[in-house]
Amino acid sequence: MASTKCHACGLTNFSSAIVCRRCNYPLFGPAAQANSQPAHRRPSRRWILNAVIASIVLAVVLLFAIYTLTLILTTQEATVTQNGWTDFTPEQLEKIGFRYGIGLIIGLLIVWAFFYSRRHNYDV
Repeated sequence: MASTKCHACGLTNFSSAIVCRRCNYPLFGPAAQANSQPAHRRPSRRWILNAVIASIVLAVVLLFAIYTLTLILTTQEATVTQNGWTDFTPEQLEKIGFRYGIGLIIGLLIVWAFFYSRRHNYDV
């Protein structure tokens, strides 16, 4: 069964429909043909939500990765406590924080640029 797309709002209606079920715009006749371009469509903001979620995931993964990398690189130099945890020196903690900050800034710029460049894919 064929379907008819509304020229005003873009909703796909049944082929037997005479007016759009969302906006009541006529699907056939001179009024429908005069307006072949969609009416004002509000751009979707879903890309912002996806970018925020990706940024949070990036922050958590990056923190774990940098901590683990620093732990592996400094195992020979660090002292191990009775619990098996490594005690970092203040210089090592500062280096971890610096690496995390730089990595987070670069990663967030990449994530937001990626989702911003693909924002037109989220338009409804």
